[in-house]
Amino acid sequence: MFFGADGKPDDDANGIRPVSLLDLARLNRGEYGAVVTSPYLLPCVRLIQPRIVIAIAERRDEADSSETLRKFHGLMAAQADLIATSSEKIYLEMCFRYDHVLYMPNDIEESGTVWTEAISAKLRGESTDVWMHRQWEAQAAFYRNWHERIGDHETICYLLASYQYLLGRSSAKSYLSLSFEQMMIKEFTDCLRTHYRFFSAMDAKEGDLEAAVRVYAITALTDEERSRVRVLQAYLDQGRTDLAKAELFRLNDDYRNAIGTLLRSDDPEAGSHLLRCYLPVYRYQEALQLLERIRKQTPERYLADLLRGTLDMLSGKRHEAIHAFLRAAAKDWLLLGHMAELERWELETEFALGRHRHA
Repeated sequence: MFFGADGKPDDDANGIRPVSLLDLARLNRGEYGAVVTSPYLLPCVRLIQPRIVIAIAERRDEADSSETLRKFHGLMAAQADLIATSSEKIYLEMCFRYDHVLYMPNDIEESGTVWTEAISAKLRGESTDVWMHRQWEAQAAFYRNWHERIGDHETICYLLASYQYLLGRSSAKSYLSLSFEQMMIKEFTDCLRTHYRFFSAMDAKEGDLEAAVRVYAITALTDEERSRVRVLQAYLDQGRTDLAKAELFRLNDDYRNAIGTLLRSDDPEAGSHLLRCYLPVYRYQEALQLLERIRKQTPERYLADLLRGTLDMLSGKRHEAIHAFLRAAAKDWLLLGHMAELERWELETEFALGRHRHA
């Protein structure tokens, strides 16, 4: 079942027909899958309690990429069982966040097979790792071929390094070195953070945490970053390698590996670090469950209410969301700004329901 943009004239020929919200509410729960392209249609998706939710992460207009909009699209991705996109920029970003991402470029024939087989695996309750790895291999081969044809190029080498990193291969370092060298030769600014710091994540992934902290320290230019270096070194001195490793991943925006490291850790502080990783990638349901389990006493005591309010908003539970946001605002009146977020959500949802007619 597709939740998205207005249909085309040949929709009927393709077996696609519009379904009203009233009809949608009458459908048997759990018998359908949902493909959703807009976060504002999530309340409709919830009506059918689908067996599987597939989020299509599309390219967005940079002129309309406010923090609120990014949050709404992030929430849609976090709620999905599978995430698919035709944008490589979005694809790579998502691969560093989630375990169930598919790349759907129009020029790769195999993508259709990967799509159907990954969905089948999900419906069977199986991991989609094999399909993700297959696509990483294909992308790595694609950029390796380009590198062989045109030689060192900062973007091609960086993308090749990224896919090799995802595949866990040490060759990622050599390609990243080539990319960094080209950036320096061409006098690009800020490549110390965007490129060189990536080495620290690679060292961490290989288990060389001492080297990872040293590399991160080279890129630590601000007081805050130097403070992080001291914290990282303290973790190593105390033998708390899980925390050091996860933090190095997080500092490189590799939330997927950071979360995996912390979930396997038995360090008593792993939970609080896990919470810091869930929030930036909008995994609010897991963050709320974690809060309730560890009963964390944070200075932000309103956090649980904010998470509940946002999840209620996604489910179309307007009154529950308002109450949760007001409870949070009672502890900090500045949080009333979330009421404006709720208002925008409602306006955008009404617009989406008026513009989209296919379910």
